[in-house]
Amino acid sequence: MARYHADAIRSCVQALLEGCGFPEARAEISSDTLVEADLRGIYSHGINGLGLIIIPSIQAGGTVPDAKCIDTTRDKGLCIRHLDANGAPGHPTSRRAVELVKRLARKHGMARVFVYRANHFGAAGIYSEQISSDGDLEGRVYCTSSVHASLPGSNQAALGTNPIAWSIPYTDGLVTIDMATTVHSASGICKAIRDGDTKLPFAVTDRDGNLTTDAKAFSTPLDFLENGAIPHLGTCIDPIMGEKGNAYFKGMGLSMLVALVCSTSGSPLTTCNACVNDERRQVVHMFEASRIDTLFDKGNALARLADSVRYFRQMGPEMKLPGEIEATERARALRDGIPYSDEQITQLRQLAKQLAPDACCDLVPGE
Repeated sequence: MARYHADAIRSCVQALLEGCGFPEARAEISSDTLVEADLRGIYSHGINGLGLIIIPSIQAGGTVPDAKCIDTTRDKGLCIRHLDANGAPGHPTSRRAVELVKRLARKHGMARVFVYRANHFGAAGIYSEQISSDGDLEGRVYCTSSVHASLPGSNQAALGTNPIAWSIPYTDGLVTIDMATTVHSASGICKAIRDGDTKLPFAVTDRDGNLTTDAKAFSTPLDFLENGAIPHLGTCIDPIMGEKGNAYFKGMGLSMLVALVCSTSGSPLTTCNACVNDERRQVVHMFEASRIDTLFDKGNALARLADSVRYFRQMGPEMKLPGEIEATERARALRDGIPYSDEQITQLRQLAKQLAPDACCDLVPGE
């Protein structure tokens, strides 16, 4: 695949989003977040989402580019806030929630911000790292999603991938885990099918309830969303271990808990429909922050965390902290460019031609 400079992609995506009706500031935040996911190698949550989720949602009325996000909290004396996104794009409302939860946590020690009637916000780990980036807060981000995972005994999808991201600082950086509660993200599966891959990144359940890695089992991404399902974390696909190795209930439990805690903040949850793009696909995001200096001062707390990191690193040269693979990929992508398939660049050019014909979206490999 050819590599493209992040700034060129970011500029093109911003122009495209402005052509969709995004105010300039929101388009800048969304384009930055989408490209940031691609920089980290999380391609399922980068510009791939433009044609798959964002633009269809705008056209169907599920995403309202200029919608006003309103604080609807009953008691603003608490360290918890509820924001009604009113269908606004997920990236700008999440950026607002990040800044709010950081401010509240620094005042109260801990804080939580819900954003409901929200839209897809990309990679959750971007926001947990934004919470922790100043080195004084631990950050956690949760999100409900449209249903993609079935429950035991049923082929019908009933829970979302419901991702969890968690970041904590230390003297030399951040440790970040960003994970779905299923074995893979739904958008990653859809991307493989759309790109014409022969093999899926992980086994999914087909329309007959059988596990398969054959991408040709589904004719289109929509076919997968309507008729397939993703196993929960811990699902055993090893025929040697069989049921003895099955720990699906762990991923299922995490997914359920995310759905339950988010149920205290508006919006339909487990009934969100992946096959539509209107308000029925809107979700809930939750952002949490905790100060790390409640027993030790900030410097001592960071030093203790660094000692723990050194302990883990002593386990061997192949040991990588959560988030280091993405950080390595990001450094290379900033240096050499982000790798995109010809199909992705062709789609981006076509979207730009339709939505931002006067913008400069002349994308050249290596530039």
